[in-house]
Amino acid sequence: MLLYADYIALLARNAADFKNELRLLEKYCSDNGLVVNVRKSKVMACHTSCRIRKYCGNELEVLKSYVYLGVPFSSNLRGDLAASEFLKKERRAACTVLSILANLKASSWLVKKKDYTT
Repeated sequence: MLLYADYIALLARNAADFKNELRLLEKYCSDNGLVVNVRKSKVMACHTSCRIRKYCGNELEVLKSYVYLGVPFSSNLRGDLAASEFLKKERRAACTVLSILANLKASSWLVKKKDYTT
């Protein structure tokens, strides 16, 4: 189980483990007066058809990919979706740095840093 603020990701190796995790989540929420928003809850099965589609009697949407805390996951688990997304972000960051350097008329950050420290 991954927890961050009000985000929860249940991870399981098989349907039986997933069902058990859902039961534990349901009990924890019941014991602590919490409610899971099933409209925002999703299921992403990896390498298998998803047989578990309900939580507390409510239908859950089944997805082939999902973004959790900014990291895209896909049901094939190859990591290509996350790698592609992070490459796009890296390219945008590199272009931004090059643009800043061009505007500063500096060949590198070290040159600009030297200008400020001397």
